[in-house]
Amino acid sequence: MTRPSSLRCRACGEVRATASVQYCEECFGPLDLVPGPPGATGDELRARIEAGPPSMWRYAPLLPVPAPPGAESVGWTPLRPAPALGGAVGVADLWLKDESANPAGSFKDRVVAAALGRALEDGRRVAACASTGNLAHAVAGGARRAGMGAVVLVPAALPGDDRAAIAAAGATVVPVEAGYDAVNRLAVEASMVGETERWAWVNVGLRPWYVEGSATVAHEIAEQLGWRVPDAVVAPMASGAFALALHRAFVDLAAVGLVPAGPPPALWVAQPAGCAPVAAAFAAGADDVAPVRPDTAAPSLAMGDPPDGPEVLAAARASTGGVVAVPEHEIAPAQRRLAELEGVAAEPAGGVVVGATARIAAAGRLPAGATVVACITGGAHDRWVPDPGAPDRAGQGPGRVTGTIPPTVSALSAEVAGGPTVAPEEPNR
Repeated sequence: MTRPSSLRCRACGEVRATASVQYCEECFGPLDLVPGPPGATGDELRARIEAGPPSMWRYAPLLPVPAPPGAESVGWTPLRPAPALGGAVGVADLWLKDESANPAGSFKDRVVAAALGRALEDGRRVAACASTGNLAHAVAGGARRAGMGAVVLVPAALPGDDRAAIAAAGATVVPVEAGYDAVNRLAVEASMVGETERWAWVNVGLRPWYVEGSATVAHEIAEQLGWRVPDAVVAPMASGAFALALHRAFVDLAAVGLVPAGPPPALWVAQPAGCAPVAAAFAAGADDVAPVRPDTAAPSLAMGDPPDGPEVLAAARASTGGVVAVPEHEIAPAQRRLAELEGVAAEPAGGVVVGATARIAAAGRLPAGATVVACITGGAHDRWVPDPGAPDRAGQGPGRVTGTIPPTVSALSAEVAGGPTVAPEEPNR
């Protein structure tokens, strides 16, 4: 049974029963999911969870969506003790939440699984997103396992081998003659009009449910620490949804009696210096976040105008944490140190988290003996063996790469006329 919930407008506070709406119908503000009481609390809830499967879905009593088919391998990733790295950065009790162990190699598998659970409830059969990396692979793989079609919009500049890797999981990959920001705007427009409106745009129209997948990272951390919360958690930031979901989930864990009553962990948010608008606002004592133009070695964190920036600022301050900008020249050495000392191969965002952890410790912002969890949100996986014929995959198997289109909804609709192929159902799904 899923947890009851409602939608609340972040701007005007309007509350409504959950429905598939993208924005507040009163003021067009963004919507947050507000969880209702779970079916049990305290020891009874803990027993239900511990009897559940070794995946994010053991926390079904805390989630507002059902599991989609094929999502039983998502989550329950390792919480690794990191004594060698901790010694190097000055944190005696350091742990790594290693999200590279997910099927597509990042925490995006969780958020996509949550979004697809809601999409199927709503009768949607095609998952869609704009992405060049982790989200694209999570949508392609998650949709395939769930028996859904998938469309992924990518900038035309994305190399053919990367396109092929996304198509290999069954997605229809649509190159768009535009940069990533314009491609993302196309996704927003396509989620509102025409035949593409009925697609499950996982991080646009389904965003309130999508972000709930990240909450399970906090759930797992608490359970893996013996049903207690750490003193501090360090999380990378792009949009801010991941860090904000962690903070809210830790607060909720205490509210439902799964962990002892008390304050949530100090939330420390890590940004690369080449894209650190929230860190700049934190340092200036500001409440508003001024957009920046990203120029960073950590592409998965290159969001210059993060939608959850003000909320992350508030959460970091309320929890006695903060927001740290890591100099660009420190990212690669920190990434390498993580691999050499703990055997964890992370994407550059992991280097940002390690660099931030070192800076927080050096500044004396952690109490002696503090338990600190650093979130490694994605792995440094080579996606595909180079294939000179990759751009010409159209028509080969369930996935394909279409022709390049201009950034318009009409061009997108024309290119995928009839819709993407839906993966065939398999036994025991």
